[in-house]
Amino acid sequence: MKLKIIYRNISVLLLLVCLTTSISSGYAQQSYKLDTLETIFEEPDSSEVFLEQTLFSKLNSDTLVYQYNDSYTEDEGAETEDDILYASFDSDKIHYPKTDFSNKKDTTPIPLVNHKKNKLYAHPADNYRVSSRFGPRRRRFHYGIDLAMPTGTPIYSTFDGTIRVAKYNKSYGNLVVIRHDNGLETYYAHLSRIQVKPGQEVKAGEQIGLAGNTGRSYGSHLHFETRYLGAAINPDIIIDFSENGHKLKNDTLQLTASCFRPKGANKSYQGGGQYYRVRKGDTLGAIARRNGTTVAKLCRLNGLKKTSIIRPGQRLKLR
Repeated sequence: MKLKIIYRNISVLLLLVCLTTSISSGYAQQSYKLDTLETIFEEPDSSEVFLEQTLFSKLNSDTLVYQYNDSYTEDEGAETEDDILYASFDSDKIHYPKTDFSNKKDTTPIPLVNHKKNKLYAHPADNYRVSSRFGPRRRRFHYGIDLAMPTGTPIYSTFDGTIRVAKYNKSYGNLVVIRHDNGLETYYAHLSRIQVKPGQEVKAGEQIGLAGNTGRSYGSHLHFETRYLGAAINPDIIIDFSENGHKLKNDTLQLTASCFRPKGANKSYQGGGQYYRVRKGDTLGAIARRNGTTVAKLCRLNGLKKTSIIRPGQRLKLR
């Protein structure tokens, strides 16, 4: 039997080119005695499909055994599909494909810190002013919170994680995206300087860049986002950004549909302010949490009391 193999770079990934004796998938885990082995060294071609890394063991000076396992899976580190939160780790695309949570009926607890394992929280920056919050803005939806601060202010990772994106984008400017092991991703945009690289592991509180005014920005600030499986979450639900806050609101995030952007939220915007169209099941408290405001402010802007009844279709002014 004759086997020709191309060695793909020094990591020794092997691509099977031809095998003179046909091998069907039914022969998985079988062994084949080879008379000769031809090797070619060549640069990798991304258009070709690699087989699973093949294991060769030398039995003696003139015999090699080839073992092929056709039970290849996308992620051999996962026991089941349920163990895989994300299907990919793409450093080129900014956003992971967004999951629709609008019909989510249950509550998913997301642990944010683990004191026993020293997985902690750190505030993304110091000495800032909140200039814009999560919600409709200028006929578009604003998916994060803006923290105004001088250019060059140090920016820190909020949790332990791995840098997925660290590059320039025409909208976000200099952007860092960190993936965390609880399913969250945090975005740090408009940086004047990026100080990390894709694939780099960082700890909470580690400096990742400097605040700036790059991309689609009109003043030096940090645009900060929190996302879960691609879907944006209101950061105000997770973090206390008030002057005396700078901390998590809870060590565990109780993830419900109300944590995400409501369907049609930006359609409810009509110039001269920001508005929200009440949906079935809404309460003043839930609307306030989703839109980064308070029940007291909603009542003041709309002439309501905390005990007032709101009805589906009713329009409320947010700001």
